This record gives sequence, C-alpha cells and structure tokens, in this order.
Amino acid sequence: MATFGTYVSGQILTASELNAGLPTCVLTNTSVSLVAGTALQIPFTTELTDPYGWHSTSVNTSRITPNIAGTYLITMQINDVSGTTRALLTLYKNGAVTAPPIATDTTGIIDDFNSVGFATANGTTDYFEMTALVTGLSKTATAQFTVTRISS
Repeated sequence: MATFGTYVSGQILTASELNAGLPTCVLTNTSVSLVAGTALQIPFTTELTDPYGWHSTSVNTSRITPNIAGTYLITMQINDVSGTTRALLTLYKNGAVTAPPIATDTTGIIDDFNSVGFATANGTTDYFEMTALVTGLSKTATAQFTVTRISS
C-alpha cells in the first residue's frame, strides 16, 4: 500500500490509498481521572482519525502502534489541570520514557498545555503512549494524543 512519501515512479495509486490521507492517528479522552502523585498512561477510547488502524479502542487503549516505519511528529495535550502544584506529560516508547516530548507546569497556574517532539518507529513492534502526572490535587482532565508520520 502506498502512503504519503512512499510513491515510486510509474506507480498507479488506488482510490483507497489516496482517500486514506496522511498517516496519522489522533486520539482524545474527555474525562481522564488523574490521581495526584500517580503517573497514568492515558487510555483513549475515542479516535478522531485513525485511517491506518494504529489504535485499538478495546485492547491496549493507551497505545498508538504505527504500521509504517519512519519519523513521527508527536503531539500531547492536556487541558483543565489548573490548581495542581505540578503537572507533567511524558512520552513513552515501548514502555520506556523517551524525550522529547516532555512538558511540565510547576506553577499550578497553567490550565492547558502541550508538548511536541519527534520519535522514530520501526513500523512493526514500536508503540507510543502518553503519560500524565499531577501533584497537589487530583483532577479530571481532557487529553489529546497525535502521532503523524513525517518522513521515512
């Protein structure tokens, strides 16, 4: 299957290949329960877009597993966390912390924040997860997690 950036000279593209669009997965969770002092790999059951089937809404719902090798733009966003004494977003790759992106608010003033960075994936077994941690107050927040292939 051809994807953006994988065309070869003389290749005929099918309608389904063109309609699949940019290899990306955008997930949201509008009711994440963040318990103060406990890191949470955020589960996502709502897919805003997932044309390549990188996410499951029933198994390992915190994971995005790209099935195309390449470099990925990763965006993590969390909203509605004001009043906490610290908020932290961390990207995990294959169950281990990777950086960037990592975002933190140590003031407790910022209500919404995001983090953007790059990571590579092998197209078979690599997966990404978004982890959030707050201290001070437990919160119910909104989270969004986006993984988009930008190069091979």
